[in-house]
Amino acid sequence: MFRWQAENGVCWYFVYIDKDTSTKIQNTLRKTKIPRIAFGSVRVEVSIGSSVWKTSLFPSSKEGIFMLPVKALVRRQESVEEGDLLDITLSLL
Repeated sequence: MFRWQAENGVCWYFVYIDKDTSTKIQNTLRKTKIPRIAFGSVRVEVSIGSSVWKTSLFPSSKEGIFMLPVKALVRRQESVEEGDLLDITLSLL
C-alpha cells in the first residue's frame, strides 16, 4: 500500500493491482461490457481481511494497471499501513 498526496495536502492510500490481474480485468471488461465510470474507473466489491466494501478501481495509464483506494476505516480495522503487502479479493460489479 502506498500514500499519494494531492497538491492541496490531502492524502489517499492505494494498492497497485498487479499487471496480470489488471490484464484479466481489462479482458473481462471488454468481453462483458461492464461500464466504466468517472476517470475510466470500474466499480468493484473488495475484501481485505474481514472488511468488505464497494469502491472503484482507477486506471493508472502510466503503469498500465489499476489502483485500489483503501479507506481509513479499513486501514484501521485491518491494521494495515503504508508499505504493507495486502491480500485482496476483488469482484467486478
